Amino acid sequence: MTHVDIITTQHNFKTTLEFTKLNEEAISMRIDTECPHLLNAAQGQSIALDPMNELFRSTDSVLSRLADQLPHRACPFLFAALKGLEIEAGLQRPVQVQIDIRRQDGE
Repeated sequence: MTHVDIITTQHNFKTTLEFTKLNEEAISMRIDTECPHLLNAAQGQSIALDPMNELFRSTDSVLSRLADQLPHRACPFLFAALKGLEIEAGLQRPVQVQIDIRRQDGE
């Protein structure tokens, strides 16, 4: 089982993604979130994912369709979900990723 935590300091929302390998061609993802946009998309549902389709093809992607329901493309959900899926599929070792964004012009 792979867990991915997404914490945004702007809105103080926490989202946890939980991935469970069902077989070689299917991984289940559950979303537990405080984000109202993700709540509407998939809160608490178990979503079946084909790791090869999600990671290596852009057509018919369940994760892309979920991300399309979010109000902006900069939401970290899609990246975090793809990394969690990649790790649960055994294509990558667990890794901690931190993205720190700040302006340098004083604003």
